[in-house]
Amino acid sequence: MSDYLGFFKIDERGTTIWRDLTEMKKYIKGLQPGNYMVKITPYTENRSIDQNKYYWKLIEIISKEIGYETQEMHEVLKYKFLQKTIQDSNGNLVKGIKSTASLNTREFTEYINNIKFYIEQELSINLPKNF
Repeated sequence: MSDYLGFFKIDERGTTIWRDLTEMKKYIKGLQPGNYMVKITPYTENRSIDQNKYYWKLIEIISKEIGYETQEMHEVLKYKFLQKTIQDSNGNLVKGIKSTASLNTREFTEYINNIKFYIEQELSINLPKNF
């Protein structure tokens, strides 16, 4: 669903996205007593459902060609292309790997393009034209 329902919309993952802070505050004040979790972040489009389907099909093709399980291939490619360095609470630099779920549509497109270039140029795997 991409259209706003008044002051908010619910995306394909069930996340409510508000465009009016005043209306969001009214909504929150109107909630029944209970436990709730609210996470407020700047809005960015996360990877789309179509991107995710395309990605897993790509992973399936590569896995069959190389002989890995799909989840193994997913982890290998994340390690190769999504490494990040962060500073821990003691000031030490620590390497980690980003989650593909945290990538926005632009970042996810870049990630897929890096994978495609890598497998076509370095691994000499030809992808089917229409998959």
